[in-house]
Amino acid sequence: MNEVLQVAGYFNTRLNSSTVVVGSAHYVSNVGTGNAIGIYAESKALGNNASATGLDVRAVDPTNVGLIHTGVNANAANGSWQSFAMNGDVKNSNSDQNYGYQTEIYNAKSTALNYGFHGWVNTPGTANYGLLLNVSGATNNYGVYASVPGNAPNDYAGYFNGDVYASGTYISSDIKLKKNITKLDGALDLIKKLNPVIYEYGDFEQSNGLNLPKGEHNGFIAQEIEELIPNAVKIIVHPEQRDSLGNIAKAGLTFKAVNYIELIPIAIMGIKEQGAVIDSLQTVNHELQSQVNNLNDRLSRLENCLNGALPYLCQLSHGLIQENSPQAQELIRQQLSVYLSSKESIVLDQNIPNPFAEQTVINFSIPESVKSAQIHFYDGRGNLIKTIEISQRGLGSITVFGADLSSGAYLYSLVADGIVVASKKMIKE
Repeated sequence: MNEVLQVAGYFNTRLNSSTVVVGSAHYVSNVGTGNAIGIYAESKALGNNASATGLDVRAVDPTNVGLIHTGVNANAANGSWQSFAMNGDVKNSNSDQNYGYQTEIYNAKSTALNYGFHGWVNTPGTANYGLLLNVSGATNNYGVYASVPGNAPNDYAGYFNGDVYASGTYISSDIKLKKNITKLDGALDLIKKLNPVIYEYGDFEQSNGLNLPKGEHNGFIAQEIEELIPNAVKIIVHPEQRDSLGNIAKAGLTFKAVNYIELIPIAIMGIKEQGAVIDSLQTVNHELQSQVNNLNDRLSRLENCLNGALPYLCQLSHGLIQENSPQAQELIRQQLSVYLSSKESIVLDQNIPNPFAEQTVINFSIPESVKSAQIHFYDGRGNLIKTIEISQRGLGSITVFGADLSSGAYLYSLVADGIVVASKKMIKE
């Protein structure tokens, strides 16, 4: 079946030797208050299966050697209120899908740089927007919806060379989107291995066009993070930039980037683990403090008990001493001489040490009222060995050297004003 073509106007120009070949050129001017329209095209599709195209413009080079092909080239200049290089509206549509602007690129060579939309804004205005979108009215509204398959290592739904501001940001975290969920353990040990640094970015603007922020920053080194948390690091390929003639203006660059959001759960778990350690130490401290308080209470009760019982113990001890034989009483007094001695009493202590090998010390106490005092030494048979005159009054001591004495028992007595006050036995080894 032959296709029937109806056209309001058809223009075909073939001038191979001309510098500029124009398929259709229109020039209109209006000095009044109306609109000047260079080309106005309207098409209506009245059939059920018909489609309507207001303007179909193509730039084709069958030899594939053309320099630049431009399907539509629009220019709006010298406007005083609003200027639109291209303005499109979709009104009163009954379609399920409507596109204010649609573009497709396919069958390009593998080494080409392809842009669905490519625009420059460079003017000293109040504000410049590379893309300004305002979307509202539907159940779900998306100012920008970008999608890539994500199969390649460097697939990004959005790539921004510079700072990004967002008034609100959410990360997919619904449990129905996740699997293989396990508890994060050992975060505190992992945090101890992290090495935060202060750094500045190098100058990559001239050679690569990276708009890296200036000044000092806090962060990590990607290579160090990769050794500890591999899933938080990814290789980024910054694409090369070309000029309008297709020449490389700035070279591409491959580098590693850190997903800092992956570090937040580790930091939180580390805080929880540190808190558990602190709670455990506090529990131990409370237990130790309780034990100390208990010991202090017991010690206080013991002191109170001793303070109350000590007089009775002393009285009981004195009574027990009196119940013993004179020899036993003497032995007890010798042992308690430190506590029972008095400056006004005559006291003869047991020699120390006893038994002895080379020498021993005898302590005594003789009051001022005693006129004469001696210490007599006797051997085991009762024979007098030596007499020492004591001229000192009050507390005193003598040292006995027994290198020439034979081993055995000896006796020494304190005589005051001719009366034997006390006698002690000493042993020579």
